[in-house]
Amino acid sequence: MQEKPKPTLILAGGTGFIGKHATEYFAQIGYHIIVLTRGESRYEHAVRYVHWDAKNVDGWHHLLDGAVGIFNFTGHNIQAPPTETNRKEIMQSRIASVKALTKAMSRCTNPPPLFVQMSAVGFYGNTVNTCTEQSPVGKGFMADVCNQWEQTFMQADLPQTRKIILRLGVVLAKDGGALPLLVKLTRSFLGTTVGSGKQGISWIHINDLMQILRCTLYKSQMQGIYNATSPNPTSNKLFMKTLRKLFHRPWLPPVPSFIASGVARTCMKRNPEVLLTGCYAIPKRLEAENCFLQFKTLDTALPDLFRR
Repeated sequence: MQEKPKPTLILAGGTGFIGKHATEYFAQIGYHIIVLTRGESRYEHAVRYVHWDAKNVDGWHHLLDGAVGIFNFTGHNIQAPPTETNRKEIMQSRIASVKALTKAMSRCTNPPPLFVQMSAVGFYGNTVNTCTEQSPVGKGFMADVCNQWEQTFMQADLPQTRKIILRLGVVLAKDGGALPLLVKLTRSFLGTTVGSGKQGISWIHINDLMQILRCTLYKSQMQGIYNATSPNPTSNKLFMKTLRKLFHRPWLPPVPSFIASGVARTCMKRNPEVLLTGCYAIPKRLEAENCFLQFKTLDTALPDLFRR
């Protein structure tokens, strides 16, 4: 009996931190993965990597025909220093990739029935209020980026395709994102509260994010905007306290905002807004869809990551 072909899944920007996890996860559960990458075209571990520039569609748009879905992880690193050049690249890289994928899908005879676009809880700006998917857009650069990004996506004319936006919180994993640096600081007896410590950290365990992505494929009623976070966001103060407890490190006095900002810009080459701002987003719509999250508290999420 001839083996049934695997369903094809397109991962745009699939060589980044989250994209690598998604590539491995979906390949393991039986999907044929095509990764759109700025790197060279190649086959690697049964995954097909196809070069694109995240702007033009020639040479790869036909690969979308018949695919079961697209996940778009493309975007310049938001932790990059807040120079004018980086800000422009952060905005343009996100909007251009959405437009390129939309254009490619419009050329398909059998376009993918699902298009999942990553956004961020930065949409809500810097606030201590609890944010659901119905909360208004906040103020600041990242809120503006997310708002324009999402509007570009939602305005795309794709009548045969279910469109979903996932507003990601801080994705917790050992091999990427913000957590490895925070762990390194904590292990070096430098893990402490930054600024007031009241800034919210809306977080999600990497395994739970993979489950959410899988839910979007199987739950045909899902569409629109979802916060991809745990139901228990925490403050910077409590997050760092949990890390110190995990690694048996003592309390330290908080680092003033102006010092943290200077260190982030000069020594860490990062945007200080990542450390000094935040929000408390909860996954109200995901819970209504019964998307199961295994790690709902930091006391379970962080030990799971560092027991491995």
